[in-house]
Amino acid sequence: MKKIIGRSLSIMVFCLILLFITGSMALAEDKIYKVRYFNGGTLSISESEGDSEKKVGSSIAFSYERALEINESFELGYGASFQFSGDFEGDILSKSHCLPLYILLNYYPLSIEGLPYLTGHLGYNFMFYDVDDNKGTLKGLYFAAGAGIRIPKYPSIRAELLYIVNNGSGDVEHWYSSSLEKVDASLARISLSVGLGY
Repeated sequence: MKKIIGRSLSIMVFCLILLFITGSMALAEDKIYKVRYFNGGTLSISESEGDSEKKVGSSIAFSYERALEINESFELGYGASFQFSGDFEGDILSKSHCLPLYILLNYYPLSIEGLPYLTGHLGYNFMFYDVDDNKGTLKGLYFAAGAGIRIPKYPSIRAELLYIVNNGSGDVEHWYSSSLEKVDASLARISLSVGLGY
């Protein structure tokens, strides 16, 4: 897992350097504010007691992204999102909020504005884990893939459908003792978002 995180961080640093270099050559740029809706999901947990899965209810997220139009087919950018956790099935006290920081790439296969585009995110995730009397901050890989549509007015309107995975790994503390336990968690969800670009 550490090798995967190390590689993803190297890719992110390279892409951010590329983003800053190409920023001066960009044709246009958007600051995008999004509201995202999650229609439930699954939290997979691996700990010393074994593996388990928990169903997570619907929730929302708020995102800020900056996208630079490199040419008619590609946008490159970065973003951050605060993703609220939905209620866990049978346990309304458990939560697993996520804060991913990521780079993004949008590809317009038809090179015509207003038609669908493909999008992908890759980044680093902070998971604020509070599940089954265990509490801690987990860190890991974040990725998302999906499609969207952009309507080029001012402000531009964007709608996206994404499959999102937030991973986290780290030590958590039991509320009734000071002992630490290693936990790996992965939260997979499908989301629908609407955003405005300025």
